Amino acid sequence: KDKLFFFGTYQGTQTRNNSFGNSATVPTAAQRNGDFSAISRQLVNPFTGTPFPGNQIPTSLFTPASVKILQLIPSSPRPDGVVYYDLPASERDNQFMTRVDYNLTTHRIYGRYFYSRYGKDIVSGAQNILAAGRGLDLWDQGVSVSDAYTITPRMVNSAIVAYNRNNGTVLSGAPFSFNSLGIPIASTTPPELSLTVTGFFRLNSGHPTEANRHNFDFSDSLHWVVGSHDIAMGGDFMRLNVDLINTYRQNGQYTFKGTSYSGSPLSDFLLGESQKFLQGGGEYSQRRGNLGSLFVQDNYRVSRSLVLNLGLRWDPFIPYSDEKNRTECFLPGQQSQRFPNSPVGYVFAGDRGCPAGGFKSSWTLLAPRVGFAYNVGAKGKTTIRGGWGVFYQPPFAEAFNNMVDSAPFSPQYQFFKVPFMNPYQGAANPFPSQFAPRLPDSNVAFATPLSLAVSYQPNWQPAQVMNWNLTLERQLATDIVVRAGYVGSKGTHLAYNTDVNAPLPSPTATADNEQARRPYQQFQQITQDSSNGNSTYHSLQVAVDKRFSRGVTLSANYTWSKSIDEVSYQTDLCAINIINPYNLGAYRAVSDYNIPQRFVLNYLWQLPSPKGGLERALLGGWETSAIWTWQSGFPLNIQSGGDYSYSLPEVANDQAQVISTPHYTGGSTNQKLAQWFTTSSFTTPASNTFGNAGRNILIGPGTFNVDFSAHKVFTINERFRLQYRAEFFNFFNHSLFNNPDTNVADTTFGRITTSRNPRIVQMALKLLF
Repeated sequence: KDKLFFFGTYQGTQTRNNSFGNSATVPTAAQRNGDFSAISRQLVNPFTGTPFPGNQIPTSLFTPASVKILQLIPSSPRPDGVVYYDLPASERDNQFMTRVDYNLTTHRIYGRYFYSRYGKDIVSGAQNILAAGRGLDLWDQGVSVSDAYTITPRMVNSAIVAYNRNNGTVLSGAPFSFNSLGIPIASTTPPELSLTVTGFFRLNSGHPTEANRHNFDFSDSLHWVVGSHDIAMGGDFMRLNVDLINTYRQNGQYTFKGTSYSGSPLSDFLLGESQKFLQGGGEYSQRRGNLGSLFVQDNYRVSRSLVLNLGLRWDPFIPYSDEKNRTECFLPGQQSQRFPNSPVGYVFAGDRGCPAGGFKSSWTLLAPRVGFAYNVGAKGKTTIRGGWGVFYQPPFAEAFNNMVDSAPFSPQYQFFKVPFMNPYQGAANPFPSQFAPRLPDSNVAFATPLSLAVSYQPNWQPAQVMNWNLTLERQLATDIVVRAGYVGSKGTHLAYNTDVNAPLPSPTATADNEQARRPYQQFQQITQDSSNGNSTYHSLQVAVDKRFSRGVTLSANYTWSKSIDEVSYQTDLCAINIINPYNLGAYRAVSDYNIPQRFVLNYLWQLPSPKGGLERALLGGWETSAIWTWQSGFPLNIQSGGDYSYSLPEVANDQAQVISTPHYTGGSTNQKLAQWFTTSSFTTPASNTFGNAGRNILIGPGTFNVDFSAHKVFTINERFRLQYRAEFFNFFNHSLFNNPDTNVADTTFGRITTSRNPRIVQMALKLLF
């Protein structure tokens, strides 16, 4: 009694949903019959180079595979080809948790077990191939044991041991494979479809995957109060394991862009002229790693008015390695001893200069923190707070997955300007004989030029973020507090992917001589993760809080800020995410997620109740709450949709060319939706240029939204109560528009075609006893 406690819970959620308004741009009725006269650009026959008179394409030239896919793409009644379709979702989520606590004189021990399983049905593309989507079966288990040991009244030690296991299966919604369309490429069972017609539509059925992740964690901390010092010290250790069976790229991926071939991505698709084809051996890895850290902190009460927080943390990082040494490094001029036939410069774990994780360990990551709180005059009305600290972010384990996506473990083949019906035309088809998993002999042959190589920068370092703030807080009344503060941060060693073998610039550069201009002729693309990015953030933050009194609590917050960087998002080694491989700094601008101004008001109000009787039973005890949000729009980056610079054919998305000062469109809402900004201010850049449009030079529509709720508790008797809740998301059903299309090459350029959710109402009854 009063020592042993038990708790258990189960929660099950079954969701049936249907999202409306999903959109894509598909061939119009005229275009399905070869009539592309609505496109102003002159289309040409990509096989002969001669123009199509009047942009009329004989349907006899349409590729059989494209025609078959077109039969599963819904028709659009609109002249612009935009089609809207529903996307059903069937999901289930079951969770169970139990916990046992045992309290002794000096020990407080608990054990916890958590189980969760989430499933999502696939969406088959058999009727509408645009809707084809992956299914999921994800389950997670975790167990932890903790002991809080009171050594003395002023000293407590806390230790936690935990184990977590997460397994996930991804299912494909593809109704058929490319192979079944008569294309002679290997496929898996079940199949996958991955095809993009830039600016029009995309097929992405999901690739079958089995992932197993399990982690062991131990942490310990000691808290010790000595006079005016509250000292904490400790550390933690985690062992990570990721096993992956992934058909990634095994079924092939097609991209149709059109700017350098027939003139339109859509006509390219129908004519079967692919801008890029990519196929690989799959992603099979057994990645292992350790994360550990130590810390010490002293909260020192200098006086009644001043408290100092002084701390230091040590976060060393050792790159995660693969159990079978499937790790590559790009070191120009060095020949691999492990695989002597590898192109010069491409070495592997075990070779000189190539660590097991792909780059050097970082042992000197020290993170100091300093903070203070000063109560002016020791009267409790005005307080000044400030802080400065350094933080490190190690890469997630899955960021290393692509280290196994390269020859000789999993060869990757990338071709440009190839026929849809036979991307290996004129070349030997390496699949399925080279599908992973496999551990090749040391004398394995390498096909050169190597299509895709991956590497981390040899001196790669985890991201470092330095944060600081200074805040003035003032109590105006018993229940009202106002505060104003400056908050800033500086990011260093931020990661991004570039092609270190990008074709060199030349006055005579063309799409046909890109390979000849690459610095390392034994390679095509060399995707390298570099940690040379930087960012800054500065903001003014103002808040007013009214604490709960007279049935009302209220909080208002305003932020005026600016975030700047060269690249705003990190990815694993599967994609290039920069604009210009020669000059990263030229595209330093406001971040993709930059929101200059944001105001949020939220409140809780207990409505006055009638004095008694039936009126009190029905109308008394109601509470309402709401969140009001106003914010600026997100940035718009105007892109060309093509590789006019002939520098990154794998990305093919240079900036647009500005030919006049762009302005936002006025007029009615419909006019703004049709053209958010003056699209005539932009065009495609000249050949051998990147386009002169700066990154993120415009912003999209702002947001005004109100979420409202009301609830009441009905007392049935002393044991039972019934709670009723009504919640309204987007209460006023205000149109929350997404950003417009920012690709100059698209037929929907400058147009807003999607929005966020309309008003959603949900109600609930809850029995409390």
